[in-house]
Amino acid sequence: MSIKENMSTITQGKKKNFEINSMILFLFMMGTNVCNYLFQIVIGRLLSVTDYGTVNTLMSLIIYFSIPNSIISMIAARYIALYRDMDSKDRIFSVIRFLLKCGVVITVIIVLLSLLFAAPIADLFHLDTRLLVYGCAAIAIINASAAVMYGILQGLQFFFPYGIQGVINAVCKLAGSILLILLGYKAGGVIAAMIIGAALTVLYCAFCIRGYLASAARYKGENVVDFKEFIRFALGMIIAQSSITALTNGDILLVKALFDDTVAGTYSSAMVIGKIAMYVSAAVVAAFFPMVVEEHSKGHDTGRLFRKALLYGGGSSVIMALGLNLLGRYVIGILFGQKYLAAIRYLPAVCMFVVPLTFLTVIMNYVLAIDRAGFFAVSALVSAVIILVSAGFFHTDVVQVMTLCGIILSADVIANLGALPIIRKTGKA
Repeated sequence: MSIKENMSTITQGKKKNFEINSMILFLFMMGTNVCNYLFQIVIGRLLSVTDYGTVNTLMSLIIYFSIPNSIISMIAARYIALYRDMDSKDRIFSVIRFLLKCGVVITVIIVLLSLLFAAPIADLFHLDTRLLVYGCAAIAIINASAAVMYGILQGLQFFFPYGIQGVINAVCKLAGSILLILLGYKAGGVIAAMIIGAALTVLYCAFCIRGYLASAARYKGENVVDFKEFIRFALGMIIAQSSITALTNGDILLVKALFDDTVAGTYSSAMVIGKIAMYVSAAVVAAFFPMVVEEHSKGHDTGRLFRKALLYGGGSSVIMALGLNLLGRYVIGILFGQKYLAAIRYLPAVCMFVVPLTFLTVIMNYVLAIDRAGFFAVSALVSAVIILVSAGFFHTDVVQVMTLCGIILSADVIANLGALPIIRKTGKA
C-alpha cells in the first residue's frame, strides 16, 4: 500500500477499538512468547546450570545496552501518533529523519561504552571473555535502527507488521541458538543467533515502511520537531524508561553479581516462569500507548483507556502469578527438568516482584502518552536507587532480595495511583 493510500485510510476515521488492537498484538506476542519460552526451555536443558545463568545475564546486558533504543522507539511512537492524527505527511517524514539521526548518535555512544567498559563488565558478572560483551553491544547497535522502525509501526498503528517482527526475531533466536549450541558454541552461539535475528528483523521492518523511509530520506523541509519540547519530553522518558528497564531486567544481574553462578542459573528458571505474568500486559501496552497519545491530543478523556489497561494488563498479571505459585513445581519440573527444581523456592518472591512491576509499566506508558511523566520518573528512579542500596546491605538470600524489591515496587504503585488524579487535574508533570 502506498503512503497516499495509507494516509487516506487513516483520515477516514475507521478507528479500531482498544480491545481489537490489543487482541491482534496479543496473538502475535503469544507466538513470540511461545518461541521465547521454547528458547528458555531448550537452552536450559542443553546447557549446564552455570552456562544457562550466563546466557540470561547476557540477555539482560543486551537490554541495558538497548535502553536508549527503547526510549527512541517510544518517542518515535508518540510523535508519529501525534502527526498521524494531524494527517501531516511532511511532519511524519521530518520526525523519521530526525530520529534516524538520533539512532546514529546512539550507535556511536554504544560503541564507545562497549570499548571502555567491556573488561570491567566481564569481570563483574564472571564472564569468560569480553567478546561476549562486544556481542551484546553489537545486538544493541542493530537495534538502534530497529527502534525507530518499531516506533513508526506502533505510532501509525500498523499492528500486524509490528507483531510479525517479534515473531521473526524470536524464531531466529530459537533456531539459531539450538544449532550453534549443538555445534559447541554455548553462550557465544546464543549471541550470534541473536545478532542474525536482530538483523533480519530490521530488514523486515524496513521493507514494511520502505515508502516512509524513502520519503524521509528525500525530505528537504524544515525540522518540525520543537527541540526544547523534545528535550523536555525526552528527559522524563529517559528517566522513567531507564528506571523501569533497570527494574525489569536488573533482578538477574543483581543475583549474578551477589551470588554464585549456580544460584544465578537456578534463579533464571524461576525468573523465566515468573515473568509469564508480564507478557499479557505487553500486548495491552503496545496498543494502549499510541491510542492514548491520539485521544489526548484531541482533548478527549483518556481515563477509560487507562482503567482498561490496568484491568487487562495488571489484572492478568495477578491471575497468572496466583496460578504459577499453585502449579510452579510442576511447570518447572516439566519444562526445565529436575536440575532446576530448587527454583520453586524463588518463585513466590519473583511473582511478588513482577506483579507491581507490571502495574508500573502500564502507569509509565500512560503518563508518557499524556506527557505527565515527571512524578513517575522521580518515583521510579528513587525506587531503583533504594532497591540497589538495600540489596547491597540485605542479600543473605535471593528470596530476601526479591521480596524487598516487591515491597518497594508495591509502594511505588500506590504512590503513583494516588498522585495520578491530582497530576491529571492540575496538568502538572
